Amino acid sequence: VAGAQRGALVLDEQGALVLTAVGGVGEPLARPQLPLVDSTMVPESLLAHAFRTGEAVVLGDAVHQGRFVSDAYVARQRVKSALVVPIRRHARTMGVLYLENNLATHAFTPDRVRVLQLLSSQMAISLENSLLFEERRRAEEAVRFLAESSVVLAEALDFDATLSRLARLCVSSLSTLCAIDVVEPSGAIRRLSTAHVDPGHERVARDLQSFYTPDWDSSQPAIAVLKSREPLLIPVITDEVLERLCRDEAHIALIRALKARSFLAVPLIARGRMLGVISLVSSVPGKRYGPSDVELAQ
Repeated sequence: VAGAQRGALVLDEQGALVLTAVGGVGEPLARPQLPLVDSTMVPESLLAHAFRTGEAVVLGDAVHQGRFVSDAYVARQRVKSALVVPIRRHARTMGVLYLENNLATHAFTPDRVRVLQLLSSQMAISLENSLLFEERRRAEEAVRFLAESSVVLAEALDFDATLSRLARLCVSSLSTLCAIDVVEPSGAIRRLSTAHVDPGHERVARDLQSFYTPDWDSSQPAIAVLKSREPLLIPVITDEVLERLCRDEAHIALIRALKARSFLAVPLIARGRMLGVISLVSSVPGKRYGPSDVELAQ
């Protein structure tokens, strides 16, 4: 309707911009769920600017004119006409809509821009309703998880068996991978259980358990939690994070094989005594642990 060949939707998810949908004329809709900073499918600097300022941006010949000529995507795709419309609700920018036309310059006329700006408020209402639905769904899942975990923890099982079952329950609800480390009476750390939601990755999980149980001198995140007695949240696992926290290249390779994207660890404390730590890893595209996940894990 706007005269675009291609479009994309970027949404604010817990303070991070995520490329949620990409589509074009005659193309199927893709749902990449990628952090905007990691995507090569749209001009990151242009979309981030529109989100930050809350103002529409219209480019008549993007590859030759304007402040975004150096954007890698603009240069690579030789972008001609580009339009970014912020999606706002109650003075809050929820995301941006990106439209592109590489057949003609100045394709987005003032009339078309005005129509899209008017529609953006309706887009915001629709998105707000869908987010409320998603929040309700997550709340129901959290209540279900707490009920199931309460049953597991209340059963008359030994310590190891109980926490192993808890790890399996976590990967059915909270994470892709769950590792539980416990502190022995001697002070040594033992990896009690590692569970993965995909049986095909169990071997990798077992290798992590066998060869990379944390020790007090390592830089692994579980140790930071044991020492601080506080939760540790890493919303996005980058290469820099892996190099800082992993022991060696083989350790990094195992984590990459699991496609780890987000990390959360919380201490196991009972009556003031530190028992261990639960580590949760998400490999779901677009899924980033946030404060609500920390609260639920605790």
